Amino acid sequence: MKKVTFLICFILFLCPFKIFGENIQTPAELITCIKKAYENINSYSYTNEQGEYDTLTKEVQKEAQKNYSEENKKYCKEETPEVSDKPEYKKGIYEVEFYKPYDINVEIDSSDYTPSMLDGIQLIYKPDEDPNNFAAKVKILWIIPITFHKDVQEEVTGDFLVMNWTVDLLQLDYYLKNGEGSISSEQEKIDGRDTYLLEFKFPQNIKPSVPEYDLGGIPTQAKHKVDYTLAGLENLKYSSVKFWVDKNDFIIIKREEYIDDKLHASRIFKDIKLNNLCKDDI
Repeated sequence: MKKVTFLICFILFLCPFKIFGENIQTPAELITCIKKAYENINSYSYTNEQGEYDTLTKEVQKEAQKNYSEENKKYCKEETPEVSDKPEYKKGIYEVEFYKPYDINVEIDSSDYTPSMLDGIQLIYKPDEDPNNFAAKVKILWIIPITFHKDVQEEVTGDFLVMNWTVDLLQLDYYLKNGEGSISSEQEKIDGRDTYLLEFKFPQNIKPSVPEYDLGGIPTQAKHKVDYTLAGLENLKYSSVKFWVDKNDFIIIKREEYIDDKLHASRIFKDIKLNNLCKDDI
């Protein structure tokens, strides 16, 4: 009898590991695991290597160039480059730090979107101190420190506000609701990590349901950025979106977006550190 009791207890002990480990078979199960893992992550940092075709961001780029052109001329002594009307593949490398519920510090290592004066700029949003504005800290000529304050709801370059896993999880729910999800049987390592490949495919001319979500820790002032990000499914007309999820930590480490089955944008997260920050680090 004791042996039977022990065997039952042992099986029950193993069950969670099967449910949240190798036994995952559906996108819904995997997303549940990602959410549970994220509940135990209070802070994180990573390097975001990002690239995309700028087909639908021309007006935003032009507005950003206009906003920063005077500072660029004054401090960098160079002309602000013109924004091409033809689609171009834009790349950027961003150092991301995030502290829950929504403190953000993003440093631009390099970006094809921004003038040279913004290389090394830090974009900092601490909503408990000032929910309406974020700080842009830059060293002109890498020596002279200057801080700009930008309105969260009016600044067109505020995409760093949605460069985090909190928003990525909202997108997962949205894609699951409006697309056909699947988990690939192929084994693939990304940056040395074993991964699940989660893919969502969408019908042409999709009219997705209006996003409904709990803001949670997201400030109301940043909600418009989240809505704009979710609306990309309809506005950009994705044919599919892929997520690579770490098999051990259940964190997203890579994603790709496709339009007409052609790669439109990609992000890969490297040098990931979990629960490594305190609030004063942001």
